[in-house]
Amino acid sequence: MHVRHATLALNFIIIVSALVWPSIFAMTSHKHIPVEVLLQCAQYFDIPTLKNFRLASRATATTGAEQLFHSVILRLCSVIYPTKVPNESPMHLSAVLESHKLKHLVKQVIVDARHGVHYEERQEDPTDGDIWNGYTNDFLPTPWAEALCNMYRFPSLKEVDFAFNEHCGIHMDDEFQQDVVYRGHYQRLLFATLSKAAGCDSLSIRNMQDALIANADATKEVGAVKERLKKLGIWPFCDLRGIHFPHLNSLALGHWTIAHDWQIEWITSHGQTLQSLTLDDCPIVYALNIDAKIAAANWPHEFNSDSDIVTHNIRKYYTTRWSDVLPRLQTHLLHLKNFGMAPRPFKDEERSHKLIFETRYHLPSRIEPARYMNFEYWFKPSTPWFQHKAQGWTFRIQNEHGIMIDTNEPDEGDDRRDEEALDRFLRAIGTSDAEIARMKVLDWQPGVGWCMPSMKHTDRPKEQQ
Repeated sequence: MHVRHATLALNFIIIVSALVWPSIFAMTSHKHIPVEVLLQCAQYFDIPTLKNFRLASRATATTGAEQLFHSVILRLCSVIYPTKVPNESPMHLSAVLESHKLKHLVKQVIVDARHGVHYEERQEDPTDGDIWNGYTNDFLPTPWAEALCNMYRFPSLKEVDFAFNEHCGIHMDDEFQQDVVYRGHYQRLLFATLSKAAGCDSLSIRNMQDALIANADATKEVGAVKERLKKLGIWPFCDLRGIHFPHLNSLALGHWTIAHDWQIEWITSHGQTLQSLTLDDCPIVYALNIDAKIAAANWPHEFNSDSDIVTHNIRKYYTTRWSDVLPRLQTHLLHLKNFGMAPRPFKDEERSHKLIFETRYHLPSRIEPARYMNFEYWFKPSTPWFQHKAQGWTFRIQNEHGIMIDTNEPDEGDDRRDEEALDRFLRAIGTSDAEIARMKVLDWQPGVGWCMPSMKHTDRPKEQQ
């Protein structure tokens, strides 16, 4: 059976090679196929096929191994119910590290921490310390924590992708799988090992801890990382204004809601190096209905939490539009070559989030209603986020006194101005009119991603079905 699968793989490679170099089609031996072609084709094989592919010959053994061990997955999970996928366990990562040959093949480590459980890893007698800087000794020495700390030992490591659980509770809140202390604990371990990974220049963190990253610039470990990073992905919003990445050429932001001018200034401060910018569901928040503490934390020069504590309803407006932001990006990001800007699809939400984050560098640029959002803090238990209305009508709400209040709603004129500003920006960075028109008609297919409307559900790659 193994030989049959390997033969099928080789036949596929020979056919693809014939399309690239027709003269190869006449060759009877796969040994003459260029290594580059073998590598490109091997990228499309699933893991079982790759394993069989390695058995075909000495050449395919090398190529198959390079692709099979290009990425290593470390999955955090419940102590009681450990992962049933052997290739995603701490033992697998440790075994690859112990192989002198295989450890040199690893270029990427994916840490899936979404299923870690804080109360299963916590010591029986936790200490009372600073939530953000202490509690390191409050957690048991788990196998995946040890594996995470050893990532730097991969000599060729270039990229790390890290994902926490979407939901995070307060300290020792057992209603959530992860609390702020657990998240901070693992994030400190991550940055500590990254500081030792001299060749790693690409980092993506999903659901990162804002409280830690706000102080990260003061730590020696993150200081070393920021000097080295060339690719950065952050999802969702966090305050990065105190950190500058001097060599950053690719930036991907997801759910990075925009309500402050400093956010645009922080992006444009990387104009000397930035070549790719992705805004994955990064709406402008044009109106907020919040309490005094939130207002004081975000606008300390306008609101004082002590004096305004009795005020339970504070309206805050942000009048900046995309027609203001895009020209600023065009002026300051002079080396930009790729730009993606699109909202999050609402259908197939959980899977879409995962797919969008993994294919963030293929995001189209288009103007849609969800580029503007309204935040209503008091609207619970459902989502506090409300989408801008496509019709352009002004949405009004009643305050506590029954008075109707405007919410700074974008209108049809903003739709036109935003569209024109985006087209000018895309042309300025070298995007053709044909590509601009194509991106405007792309459709989101769950499990597939952005594609032309004619692409049906059954057209997706087999491994995604």
